[in-house]
Amino acid sequence: MRFFLLIILFASINAQSIITGRVTDSRTGDPLVGVNIFFSRTTYGSTTDNNGFYTLDNIPPGRYELLVSMIGYKLLKESFQIDTDIKIDRDYKLVSQPIRMKEIVVSAKSNREWKKNYRRFKSAFLGMSWNAEYCRIMNDYVISFKKNEHVLEAFASEPIIIENKALGYRVLYTLEHFSDDKRIIRYAGDSFFEEMEPESSRQLREWEKNRNLAYRGSFRHFLYTLSSRFDARFDVEADSLVEIQYWERMAGTRNDPLIQEGFRVSLPKNFSRYDPKYLPLGSDTLMFLTENENELYLVFKGKMRIVYTKESEEHNFTPEQRGQTLKPYQTSFITLNKEKVLVDKKGRYTETFMIEQNGEMAWERVADQLPWDYLPTNHK
Repeated sequence: MRFFLLIILFASINAQSIITGRVTDSRTGDPLVGVNIFFSRTTYGSTTDNNGFYTLDNIPPGRYELLVSMIGYKLLKESFQIDTDIKIDRDYKLVSQPIRMKEIVVSAKSNREWKKNYRRFKSAFLGMSWNAEYCRIMNDYVISFKKNEHVLEAFASEPIIIENKALGYRVLYTLEHFSDDKRIIRYAGDSFFEEMEPESSRQLREWEKNRNLAYRGSFRHFLYTLSSRFDARFDVEADSLVEIQYWERMAGTRNDPLIQEGFRVSLPKNFSRYDPKYLPLGSDTLMFLTENENELYLVFKGKMRIVYTKESEEHNFTPEQRGQTLKPYQTSFITLNKEKVLVDKKGRYTETFMIEQNGEMAWERVADQLPWDYLPTNHK
């Protein structure tokens, strides 16, 4: 069970971005020590001290999900929209929840079945990329499975702990949903990224290089570039959009942000997700204003094709093509499962399953994910 709250925070000018508070037991009122408090998909997190107090600071503006988590208590989740720097006190009372220990049946058959399901889950969840080869799930014993014909579902009694030695993160993943029917893989959850301690300056440089490679050509990189293209096309004057001069000439040229970043975008000719005939995007930005200056709506019809030209396919992308020449570009497809999807100008979105991905972008999974507060130096 989870409790969902929405708080929109507005602050006075010059206020410092800091959130402080205390976490206690809802029944006894006693302070809780070692509670994990973090913004999902970021490195922003803290734990409560011996008196139950915590501090989160230096949080930039944006839309976040805050999780308050401790074994033996119900998970508490709260949505924040931080539009300016803030300073706020926020206390939480956690409701105890007995830990349910599932009966463990020790038999060769059950052990073989679990291992078979785990291998399938691991490849679908972490992925099969180069980064996935350097990932390890540290507490696989918290994962259980339910299989119905071809559909595999996975559950986790505690956050899944992942060590990603390719990117240098220790990830705590609170799994909310996982299903694999051998055709479509769906997973959702909240993650907290902790920076691992590098063994040397060389390893740190390697992590930085790998993080940059993971970002390039990713779905977040694409959304960030679309947002930049919107800003390149329009100036906002008195709450109205004014198209810059010569935009029609700029679109599709080397001065177009999409072209600069290596993306070639096309849409179905008849706006049907099943129409195989595609036309180049042209001057349309696909983005529309919201009430928040840092957020936009993504709007289009049909199945969008995205070709990223600055990287070739990974060697494991299409197993049946191993040994064959890889394509010198990466192709992905996305469709919207609602009329418009909210994204921010840093390429982040929170509406689960509202954007369907296929191709290279969908093939990159948890092992290739970066925290939301990561951006390459030239995108900050």
